[in-house]
Amino acid sequence: MSAVIPVRKDRPVIFLASRYTTGGATLNARMLAEQFVARGISAELWCLYRSADLETTDVPVRVMLDHVPRSPLALGRMVRRFYAAVQGADPVAVVGFHPLANVMGALAATPHRRFIATQRNTSHSQSTILRHIEALLGATSRYHANIAVSHAVRQTYAHYSTAYLDKLTVIPNGLPPLAKLEEGKREARAALGLPQDGPLVGNIGRLHPQKAPEFLLEVASRIPEVTFVLAGAGPMAAEMENAVRARGLNLILPGRLEGQNVTRLLRSLDLFLFPSRYEGFGRTLLEAMSQGVPVIAHDLPVTREVLDRHGDFLPLDADRWAACIRNRIAEGCDAAKTERLVTHANSFALAPMVDRYAAMIFSAPTTERVSRPVPASDDRHNLKAAY
Repeated sequence: MSAVIPVRKDRPVIFLASRYTTGGATLNARMLAEQFVARGISAELWCLYRSADLETTDVPVRVMLDHVPRSPLALGRMVRRFYAAVQGADPVAVVGFHPLANVMGALAATPHRRFIATQRNTSHSQSTILRHIEALLGATSRYHANIAVSHAVRQTYAHYSTAYLDKLTVIPNGLPPLAKLEEGKREARAALGLPQDGPLVGNIGRLHPQKAPEFLLEVASRIPEVTFVLAGAGPMAAEMENAVRARGLNLILPGRLEGQNVTRLLRSLDLFLFPSRYEGFGRTLLEAMSQGVPVIAHDLPVTREVLDRHGDFLPLDADRWAACIRNRIAEGCDAAKTERLVTHANSFALAPMVDRYAAMIFSAPTTERVSRPVPASDDRHNLKAAY
């Protein structure tokens, strides 16, 4: 068993993401760093490269490369800067938040510098090369601990080696703190310039194939009486804008929202739509429910795990989604249902999650075995999280 590492305020905990972007992994890395700092523990957010910008934070942020590394020279520069930064900061621990971050963080581990990996997506979503490297490193002493953010994610690693699985345990994500507002639905819609009347449904997330935003175009084309709002940025932004114009869809693309505007959009919605092809957890599911917004989600093991019985689960069939949206809007959402949604979201408390991460970092590891069978996945779609 490893010895307990005392908290040292002069040696930070580094929360390491591959991408400096608005994706859930990076946002959770930042959130954990902020929670550690609030507890008086030195913590920083590091990212290997920049692919977007985040709103400012009081937590120290370091980005190794200001663009996506697309050449061996750029990749080498990023790697050198990272390991030089680690030597300079001498962190007590590094916590990885993407496959590439897990690999590089593990290689920086020493007997007095722990590395804790996190698995935030299914194993098959990783690129082939990183998946094999990470599987090998995760079975060695370079991994002090390994965290899956859901049981659905954990199960996809069940075919890995026993040495890897002995370190893999589940710590569900906690409900992210949203900016507080006193505004109701009409006030929130007015502040964002959204239609005051009529049903409004939508999503907050990256415009990326994983999130299936193009599927919601098909749904929107079937129910023109309903206004759709898809907030976010990403590689599909231009494609989505062109498709909305060409097809004359009743769909608004406001771009990336931050701070109070995230809360405003959630409060503006009658339904939150979650069509992601695969997910590790889905923090926006909790955020939507915390504002009392009913959810329609792609029927995945993880959405059933997170939502429990508090949502509708459908395959990616546009006709069925359109019918479900019509039915749920007609039903409305009474006060009792709203209260149940909020209560369920709040059951994913943030403080216990932070407690467990701190225990992983500063005390001996716990281990948990995973059964061998792996359920088949119907929606892999060859979407690889290359970094």
